[in-house]
Amino acid sequence: MSETESSPLLVSCGNSVRAFKFDGAEIPVPLSSIYTNAHPTTARWYPNGRLLAVGLTSGLIAFHHHVELECIGHINALSGARSPSAIHCIDVTNGSRFLAAGTDSGELNIWDMKNSVIVNRFSVSGPVQSVSFQHTSDSRYVACSSGSDVMVFSRASGRLVDSFTVANEMVSLGSPSGTPDDKAGSSALHRPSSSSRAKVTAVAFSSHAVNLLAVTDDSGCVNVWDVSRTHASRGGAAPQRSSKIGTGATYSRFTSPLRTPATDLVFASSTSPVGLFVAGLDKHIRVYDKSLRRFLFSIICSAPVTSIAHCWDDLHIAAGHTNGETSIFKVNFAAKSAEIALSLPAVSNQSSTDSQLPVSTSVRSLHFQPQVSGSTDGQVPSTPKVPRGMPVEDPLDHEKGKPPYGRNWPRGPCCNQGQNIPVSGAYVGHACSAAGALRR
Repeated sequence: MSETESSPLLVSCGNSVRAFKFDGAEIPVPLSSIYTNAHPTTARWYPNGRLLAVGLTSGLIAFHHHVELECIGHINALSGARSPSAIHCIDVTNGSRFLAAGTDSGELNIWDMKNSVIVNRFSVSGPVQSVSFQHTSDSRYVACSSGSDVMVFSRASGRLVDSFTVANEMVSLGSPSGTPDDKAGSSALHRPSSSSRAKVTAVAFSSHAVNLLAVTDDSGCVNVWDVSRTHASRGGAAPQRSSKIGTGATYSRFTSPLRTPATDLVFASSTSPVGLFVAGLDKHIRVYDKSLRRFLFSIICSAPVTSIAHCWDDLHIAAGHTNGETSIFKVNFAAKSAEIALSLPAVSNQSSTDSQLPVSTSVRSLHFQPQVSGSTDGQVPSTPKVPRGMPVEDPLDHEKGKPPYGRNWPRGPCCNQGQNIPVSGAYVGHACSAAGALRR
């Protein structure tokens, strides 16, 4: 990929939100007043590449437009909650209509961004560490993790479809593909450890095999689960108790030979020659084949990896590290090798949004900007447009004399109407200059 404007932005979230071009240039992310006394916890692009959602410790989600990354508004993701709680994870459906936000108080809220209402509220026993929508036209399922448990909910019915507890099974010196080592013998496989449970670190639905859900945990295991074989899809009722992964729904299972925690995973695109990337604290990114049944090779990093992101060009993979640095690798799948293309330094502590807030050194989340919708080469349009799915007026609809997309949202400070006004639990800040000008 040439180092031009057509290159996607890589957004990282640690003790601040940062955006980088492929030439290493850092793009400033303007912060609004909602970042006061709150710091970012996770950042994720919308599938159309036009909007960046940033979760905050205050329970708000800020939205930044892809042009100059200006903050154009925010919502209270915890509307109706008993107490404020930090946002841990965010995911957005393919059509950009629904947004899921998981919190450290054990709430998973599903927002209908078109109508600015929470359509589903799910409660789990602990902090929601990871969330993922199924990549189908109706986004039928949403999966999340809390502690050792993985829950799959139906977005349409608002009910629990299935839940599983990940067992901490110490696999001694097995190959990365999960087969027993010749010296250890098959009897060493699935040997119970002193701890019966492992903590889930990430969940993600496959973008091409839509029924497959991958789960990583702190024992180094990767479980790939087929949600089409859940209790509900088999015609039965949702389980009353959690069952152990591997009781009929497991599609495949991999283990880390070093048995260090797996920290993050990401599925490759449907056009990629591989299927899955898994990061770990052993400084490795493991690459698995498209069938998700065979280990291919490892990318060795300079520091333990806490988060990863795969670029839609199918050539680059980014790794965030415990020391705050970020590495971008160019991968040669035919040669089963990777070379470092760019190394991005850690941010200084002074750049945190508030000096009184705790500073986390590690990179908690990474995400490459998807191709901008309406463009065949990913080039950023010159005219700003507030994307559909954002709770502010669409300036192009305004020009055509149409009513605002969704509800009649109040004008923000850019329209000289004072402070943000709550509407059905949502809060709208100022829009970009183009939308603001059209509103006046």
